[in-house]
Amino acid sequence: MRRTSRFLVYHRGEPMLQRRWTRCVEHGDALVVAALPGNGGGSNPLATVLTLALVMSAPYLGGVLAGAAGTPLAFGYAAGIGLVGSALINAVLPPKSSSSTAASSTTASPTYTIAAQGNSARIGAAIPRLYGRFRVYPDYAAQPYTENVGNEQYLYQLFCVTLGEMEIEQIRIGDTDISSYGSELQYEVIEPGGTVTLFPDNVVTSADVTGLEAVGSNERPDDAADSWTNVLGPFTANPATTTANVIGIDVTLPQGLAHVNDDGNPEPASMTFRVQARAINDSGAPVGDWYTLDERTLTMATIQPQMLSFRYSVPDSRVEVYFARLDVKRTDSREINTMVWSGMRAYLPSQRTYGNVTMIAMIIRATNNLNSNNAKQVNVIGTGKVPVWDGSGWSAPQATRSIAWAIADMCRNADYGAGMEDTRLPLAELQRLDGVWAARGETLDGVFDTQQVFWEALTDAARVGRARPMYYAGVVEVVRDEPKTLPTAMFTPYNMVAGSWKARMVFPAPQAPDCVDITYTDPTSWQPLTVRCALAGSPQAYPQAATMFGITSRDQAYRLGMYMAACNRDQRVFPTLKAGADGYLPKYGDLVSISHDVPGWGQSGEIIPDTWEPAAGVLTTSEPLTWTEGANHYIGLRTRTGGKVGPFLVERGDDDHSVRLVNATLEQREMLWISDGYSERHTHYTFGPSQETESQPCIMLKASPDSDETVELSLVNYAASVYEAENQAATPPPPPSSQLLNPAAGPVLASLAVAATTTPGLVTITSPAAHGATAYEYWGSRDGGATWQLFGQSAVPSLSVQISTGAWRFRGRAIGVIAGPFVYQDAEVGALVYTPGAPGLALQSPFTGTSVVVNIVPPAGAQFYTVVVTVGGVVRKTYSTQAPLVTWSIDDARNAGAVSPEVRFQVSAVNAAGESVPAFLTVNNNAPPAPTDTAAEDGTKLAIDASTASDVDRYYIRQTGTTNPIYDAAAPGSILSAPGTSYDLWVTDVWGNTSPVAVVTTPGEAPGPTDPGGGA
Repeated sequence: MRRTSRFLVYHRGEPMLQRRWTRCVEHGDALVVAALPGNGGGSNPLATVLTLALVMSAPYLGGVLAGAAGTPLAFGYAAGIGLVGSALINAVLPPKSSSSTAASSTTASPTYTIAAQGNSARIGAAIPRLYGRFRVYPDYAAQPYTENVGNEQYLYQLFCVTLGEMEIEQIRIGDTDISSYGSELQYEVIEPGGTVTLFPDNVVTSADVTGLEAVGSNERPDDAADSWTNVLGPFTANPATTTANVIGIDVTLPQGLAHVNDDGNPEPASMTFRVQARAINDSGAPVGDWYTLDERTLTMATIQPQMLSFRYSVPDSRVEVYFARLDVKRTDSREINTMVWSGMRAYLPSQRTYGNVTMIAMIIRATNNLNSNNAKQVNVIGTGKVPVWDGSGWSAPQATRSIAWAIADMCRNADYGAGMEDTRLPLAELQRLDGVWAARGETLDGVFDTQQVFWEALTDAARVGRARPMYYAGVVEVVRDEPKTLPTAMFTPYNMVAGSWKARMVFPAPQAPDCVDITYTDPTSWQPLTVRCALAGSPQAYPQAATMFGITSRDQAYRLGMYMAACNRDQRVFPTLKAGADGYLPKYGDLVSISHDVPGWGQSGEIIPDTWEPAAGVLTTSEPLTWTEGANHYIGLRTRTGGKVGPFLVERGDDDHSVRLVNATLEQREMLWISDGYSERHTHYTFGPSQETESQPCIMLKASPDSDETVELSLVNYAASVYEAENQAATPPPPPSSQLLNPAAGPVLASLAVAATTTPGLVTITSPAAHGATAYEYWGSRDGGATWQLFGQSAVPSLSVQISTGAWRFRGRAIGVIAGPFVYQDAEVGALVYTPGAPGLALQSPFTGTSVVVNIVPPAGAQFYTVVVTVGGVVRKTYSTQAPLVTWSIDDARNAGAVSPEVRFQVSAVNAAGESVPAFLTVNNNAPPAPTDTAAEDGTKLAIDASTASDVDRYYIRQTGTTNPIYDAAAPGSILSAPGTSYDLWVTDVWGNTSPVAVVTTPGEAPGPTDPGGGA
């Protein structure tokens, strides 16, 4: 049965997990199936907190997505939020912490390591799972072993490359493709469920038998009482609980075998050995008699080392073996006859298949090209295969780098994932996200090769696409942080619990991160690279490092880093509020509209329904409205389902309690829901002097049901700039690919400032922080730089010193690996300084064009000014300047993601004694006047003329009563019009203002059928 909505099941008042739904209903049972309203918000509508525990495991050495044994993964609806001023603030998608990474794995990753990489046997560790395209150094699936054939040594290796299927692009040894080795190497790829056919795959090599010299029969001690004195062994060939059916013996003649004649030439010589075996039990006790495997005489005439291997079939059993030399060892210097038992192997019954894994079997012949130095450097480049959803069904596994279908595979696969049914997955949303990620060129390319709880692995996979998985009542959803325009819920004091609203603003600490260094994996060298992600105007003094799993694209890493940097700068307001049933409407990541008078987030109230007529478009409000002179005003309305529609441009009505909708069409007005206030609660409204200030958009982070049937919501301010930050600049190019170390360079100070204090002769020397600096050094000179006095070093870029008054020359430098260059500053050290008064602020000229200039009237004693620019309730720019003016242009606004006709400036005067009380000035760019028109005498052509405003960016014409413009261009123009027909003409400017609509009726007589005309 397919699940079509989210719901919870309660048994006798307690939440019942899905794994218990198969039990039979008994007499007296009380079952409640509760649907989650408004998609649930991830919270319990009966005010019960439900914590879900999920543990997944995979077979064969422990699945890659398995939790540690006995340690269930507990996760809930709430997302973790770090509100430390000195940390990187990313509330919606918190960066992965290093502690969680360390706790999730018990062994180091062989893929993501700065140490030398190679093949190894990681017994008990996770089997790797490849998603997307990546390089893998596969683990040994069986113990490698060697054999000698024709005096040549062969190495047999069986590798486990990945869980599931993959498309192999290249197999290499080190950095060399295996095709370069020709006949020196053989291999076969074993698909999941396949059988190893290239060589025996279940072989145990004895650790006891290595380099044992076999003594001759004449070397037995004279007092030996038994025949075992010159015997090597017996040694056990295979472990307890196993049975062998073949035994392999290696014999080495380290100098060869020969008799050297008088001429120095080798002549034939012989040696004889015997190999015997018997069966033993798991305790090592014999359970059978000795039987001979081989008694062989070797005859050769060579002085070259010889390596010989022999195989012997044995009855299925655990076996012990001894080796004996039977001939007399000749000790004459002309005799070359040393024999060494150099190895023993037990061949166990074949493993046959290894389950849902891709494997490679490889035979390497030892040569100068291939030897013990590089035989363990086998690596594979390929792309993982997963099923792909096409909207109606799943394909066969196919090679893909898709983030969406990797997430689906992790949830669906029963071998190494969660084994979920399709009904518990958001297939339609994953298909939409797959299109978004594909269009942006964003992929998941990585290897899960350490034990990891399922939810953490799923979170790692989603993070590369700026998304996060959430778990709602048994259903997994994937929430991508992306631009949003339609609020899911709207809250005003009228549907908040009284006194519950509060907000926390997290201000950056002095050394808080101001940029992000993202480390990703380069897809050519497969080595980590770092890209600096800095917003416009950032000093880049305190970068925050973040390593991103699954990203091999520099562009993708840069976009994600710029998003993180913008979140850190612009999303620092954290409101909380309590609500009733409305609190269950928004989900994690949803857009929520909030209006409250305390922070000045718009005006709000209820709509009085008595006077509402769609044709007139007049709304009556319960509260008097405050209007800002010269500004465009907007109103937003709460929908019947708790969401929000609008905001709509409005104009003042007949009194302070009424507004008239300006641009809403009759069809839009008829679709508005205005409650009668009796059958349902009144329609709420939000109101303000711009689209950005009629309410505060926020992102939902957490819902916490309370015992009084209310829900506490935790949110963060919505900022469109976090989605636009990636467009500020092109991705910085990678550093040059050189193996040489960069020459050491000292950190560089940008400038030096000297400020007096309220104490005579006490000065503070400061400088901007320098990247790479560990200390700062400051000096002073009374004779213009002829001689210098060291004031001291400081770990921070500031130092206060007591010196005499008068003229001084100062210098300072930053110190890192080496010291950087000096910077200099001359200053007059005065006697006494007082805190300056507040500066005056005044517009240099009206805010009518593409920029505004505010003059600063300097107070006495001001040395410089601190400027804060706020747009839409969010601080967009903070800087210090000595110039007595502030400029804000449309380019500044676009770079900050803050295009709005309303801007607030805050300016403080600063000197050595401190900072003044700030002065504030809010300026508004007025809407442009309505455009003029020119109509042909016969009414067949209508032109929209240039507006008198200097910041107009678009011109529009539409037929009155319709929605879509006929003319939409960046310059004035004309259309072919119909005589006797009314048209609406208006313009917009670069700041987002819309002019009043000019309604023009063309000359002539209106035609019968409506003809809106067309562009000319």
